[in-house]
Amino acid sequence: ILASFAQEESKSVSDNCKWRIRKDFSEGKPMNLMLMYGYRSENGKIEIDPEEAAIVRRIFSEYLRGDGSPTIAKRLREEGVPRRYGGEWTATAVREMLLNEKYTGDALLQKTYIENHLTKRKCFNRGELPQYYAENTHPAIIDHETYEKVQTLIAERREKANVQKDVAARYPLSSRIVCGC
Repeated sequence: ILASFAQEESKSVSDNCKWRIRKDFSEGKPMNLMLMYGYRSENGKIEIDPEEAAIVRRIFSEYLRGDGSPTIAKRLREEGVPRRYGGEWTATAVREMLLNEKYTGDALLQKTYIENHLTKRKCFNRGELPQYYAENTHPAIIDHETYEKVQTLIAERREKANVQKDVAARYPLSSRIVCGC
């Protein structure tokens, strides 16, 4: 009986937290910006960290120059550029930065959600819940024009690589040349 009361209390607390978070999203209040590389919180206000913001701008400009995420990450590791919470720069971290609209001062809210209060598994929101796009919620590090150029370049590179097609469709000679041995 006590365990069922505890589980119901856990569900109630979870529902209340979800309600508060979704209410903030619907009002255009982004969350956890101070955790993002390039930003910090000063007296409860989100501000740009000048040193980290320079790295963010550099990543965007190097990508536009033609460098890929792995190349940029390798260069940052070689130069010993620190990450906010330690660890090494990876292609995935660079790519996530390039795809994040929050660097423009806008925020797409509720990209992910927690499945339920028991498993606490994070899921990507693919239309299950409403998403909110809030403009000018915080200072921008990257202008919209640069961000859009990067998104276009990412889409072009993805299309050129045909990442979602099978190997035979990706490369013109796949499955056409067979080893005689």
